[in-house]
Amino acid sequence: MLLRISSLSLLLALILGVPQAFADDAPDLSALVGKTIDIQLQNGKQVSAAEVTKVVPGAEPGSVKSLVVKSGKPPRTQSIVASLVAEMYEKGQTLDIEFDKKKTTIAHSPERRAARVKHEAEVNERLTGLRHRLWPDLAEKDQEDWVVTHKAYLKEVSAKMPGVHLELVETKYYLFYTDMAPDTVGVYIAYLDSMYDELCRAFAIPAGKNIWCGKCVVIAFQEQANFQAFENVMFQSPGDTAQGRCHGSYDGKVIIACFKGKEDLFFANMLVHETSHGFLHRWMSTVHIPSWVNEGIADWIAATVVKDKEVQQRQKTALDRIQQTGSLGGTFFEESRTIESWQYGVASSLVEIMLRLDFTKYRQFLTHIKEGVSTEESLRKAYGMTKEDLIKKYGTLAGVPNLQP
Repeated sequence: MLLRISSLSLLLALILGVPQAFADDAPDLSALVGKTIDIQLQNGKQVSAAEVTKVVPGAEPGSVKSLVVKSGKPPRTQSIVASLVAEMYEKGQTLDIEFDKKKTTIAHSPERRAARVKHEAEVNERLTGLRHRLWPDLAEKDQEDWVVTHKAYLKEVSAKMPGVHLELVETKYYLFYTDMAPDTVGVYIAYLDSMYDELCRAFAIPAGKNIWCGKCVVIAFQEQANFQAFENVMFQSPGDTAQGRCHGSYDGKVIIACFKGKEDLFFANMLVHETSHGFLHRWMSTVHIPSWVNEGIADWIAATVVKDKEVQQRQKTALDRIQQTGSLGGTFFEESRTIESWQYGVASSLVEIMLRLDFTKYRQFLTHIKEGVSTEESLRKAYGMTKEDLIKKYGTLAGVPNLQP
């Protein structure tokens, strides 16, 4: 069973959402002309960084029948009727809109806002009890301070590894520190920038919003020995056989450490995979996503961005294994454990199965987890099924109807 890797933009944009902060005053949608907004459409697509050039108001104050926006590069003008709009954001803040079928208009809904505020309070209380929290939005000054802190850390790395000459390449969202040949760096930075833009569109994060604490730090070595030395010196951790690691801290910073080796495409896949872990770490809250979910999403995203066949091969390896053994290995769903390398193919296959069952329910599943609900309860609340039900669905598709955990 090799399930096809679908377009990340098309699928994840349908399923994933990010809770946003809100303005204290009720927004007047009819006064949006000249402002830049992000629009989430009912079909899951997003119109990002759209300048509102015209509004057709409804009969009620603050309501809108349609609006004309200009967005994209080159800029494209389009008219959007109210019935197509699921939500709108201004400066990353949700406007809490609601569609009135009778009047065919959208307007700010105080009731919807009140319900969301109540829900967020409940989530905050739950997370506090678990010693977790929602990630706060950082002010521009805070972002700048984080970048200064990161650059000081990179100087410390150089001081502790005097035999390695590292150069910094800075992009909008990354501090890429490397000893790789300069003419090889650009393609990997392009993958990272593309991944960030793709994930922001997919997660309905407003275009241009920076989710990192300052920027994501990527330390990429050419040789394995230097990567292992870095892990030992900076994290007191043996490098073992890993090619890359994501270090996500409770304070919010993310450091990706890795080495290139000789396989260019494999390195690109691994780099995007590990960095997507960092993105998931910074999404919504400090709650950790369990390994089987986290690795499955990371593999699926990496395959979409890099467009190689690594994930399909891992799925084939996993399929062969479970057809021989009739089991997922016994510890696959344990939240305190990291899945084994052969189980990555199982993880990405389960991601695809759950997406195919219902895109919206998968978003709910992930959101519940990040809101502090257990994985099993999140699965039940979103899909109305147990992990045994999920195993049975995978086993049936894999030709192992009696598949064991």
